[in-house]
Amino acid sequence: MILNSSKTYAEVASFAKHHNITHPFITENGSVIYVPKNYFDFSFENYELRDNYHKIVLGSNIEILENFLDLKYIKHYAKYCTFLHQMDIKEALNVTNLNSKNIKLSLEREHSLPFLWKGTTSQLENFKDLAKERNKKIVLGGRFFHITGDSDKGIALDHLRSLYLKAIRKKIITIALGDSENDLKMFQKSDIIGFIKNRRKIDLNLKKFEKVFYSSKPAPEGWKEVILRMKLTKRKAEE
Repeated sequence: MILNSSKTYAEVASFAKHHNITHPFITENGSVIYVPKNYFDFSFENYELRDNYHKIVLGSNIEILENFLDLKYIKHYAKYCTFLHQMDIKEALNVTNLNSKNIKLSLEREHSLPFLWKGTTSQLENFKDLAKERNKKIVLGGRFFHITGDSDKGIALDHLRSLYLKAIRKKIITIALGDSENDLKMFQKSDIIGFIKNRRKIDLNLKKFEKVFYSSKPAPEGWKEVILRMKLTKRKAEE
């Protein structure tokens, strides 16, 4: 099980440790892959060491993102953003529904900037276009939009899958579960999709994909629901 999240290293590493998950994980919308030391029996390039992980950076660091927002023609759009790191603790707790401990972990961002949007839809599309021109991406997660470098969950999935292919040299079937716009790129790189009902009722137009399972319930029940449905379908196919 590979956690592929918009959450920070601090959040995901804490979750993985608590639940004894010893596999690689991906943070900040595909910006970074963390691979436990000695997980693969080969070495690979372009990584840093962090705690007990090899850190593979695919996105931009926070300084580059802040410099982008400081560009003269970008400031016009940035003024419609309420950034998570600029909120006081009370407001951040209210909009994220996190507790005080977890909100601190969420603020330890190194490769993405979450924000709430206060402008119009057309202004947002212009903002996205300008970001793309500068090799940046703006994508909607569960509650926040996120500004990142030129990375996403799909690119990170592809990169990590290449490491697994090198290690086991067998065909890999990838199952992706998600419920937000920022999961679309991950879905596009996967063999089987589990779309979890979202309270915002977003439509990612997944009809073009062959194997898609939909939950009737939102998270967390929806995660379990689609996995059980996949297992039932597989059992029937085998029969």
